[in-house]
Amino acid sequence: MRNACLLRVILLAGCLANDPCPLSALPLQRADVPAAPAWVLHVDCDKLRPSAMGQYLLEGMEKPEIRARLGAFWAALQLDPRKHLRGLTLYGRADAPADGTLLVYGDFQAGQLERAARAAKDHLTTPYQKHRIHLWLDTSGNRNPSAEQRVYGAMHHQRVIILSRQETNVAHALDVLDCTVRSLRESGQCAQLGNQAGSVFLQAAATKVEPLPVHPATIILRLARAARLEMSEASDRFTATLSLEADGNATATQILSAGQALLKLVKLQPNAASAMRLISAINLKQQGSEVEATLAASASEIIALLKNEGSQPESKQPKPSSPNN
Repeated sequence: MRNACLLRVILLAGCLANDPCPLSALPLQRADVPAAPAWVLHVDCDKLRPSAMGQYLLEGMEKPEIRARLGAFWAALQLDPRKHLRGLTLYGRADAPADGTLLVYGDFQAGQLERAARAAKDHLTTPYQKHRIHLWLDTSGNRNPSAEQRVYGAMHHQRVIILSRQETNVAHALDVLDCTVRSLRESGQCAQLGNQAGSVFLQAAATKVEPLPVHPATIILRLARAARLEMSEASDRFTATLSLEADGNATATQILSAGQALLKLVKLQPNAASAMRLISAINLKQQGSEVEATLAASASEIIALLKNEGSQPESKQPKPSSPNN
């Protein structure tokens, strides 16, 4: 669920890159997020919009397969993401970290979500407190009916649309927005989130979530008890900073050593030559119990690399030889 939600966050954010009338920034709204999320990611669409990365994402939105992933629901919503969306927040609750909740911020009209939901497949509604939760089947990009998934949604005061695969997540999000349960603002957790100074357009934070797939990169994450990510762009300078917090200095040293080894391993990969300058631009440092990895490079160079990688044909595996050969 988290990967599917994250993909839609990226796709929706890409829609925002070409709005000719930028609005003021919309950082993470801490009062709208539960008090202790397992992980949270926020995209400030107002800041992403004029960046080179935003323009690149917009180009990708023109691809038919990307439009298909967004699906008919967004078309029925009659929403121009380039003009009407301001921010996207995706989080996982501590008691169900794999089931994400997406908050879509924008200038919505009364009944806008209900009209779109009624036009979708198998629409149903459920009353909750003073709100109504809508249910429909997501058919975007799926030709196989068995691949269709349930989506639950609600609108809060024409300011936020809530989307999730679980009805309980939408109900809990409404409780947070109604201020009937504690929020991130009151708990003080992830204190750095919401302080998106300068040109920072993406912030994310996570506590240790198990299980993680077995991979050299996840070994590093397993050693950390918390992680933070920030991305920004200014004057064609893209910066991404990943901060990993350990239980102590000794564990942080392990993380640093593992990160250095991982970078050396990546440089040895046969397809790493084109990205060598970017890989070499990653700086690792330790400060007490925290390890920080920073990539600072030209946004134009990164985009050119991404375009080049996207244009490369997929390598085909050789067919197994016939037993008679």
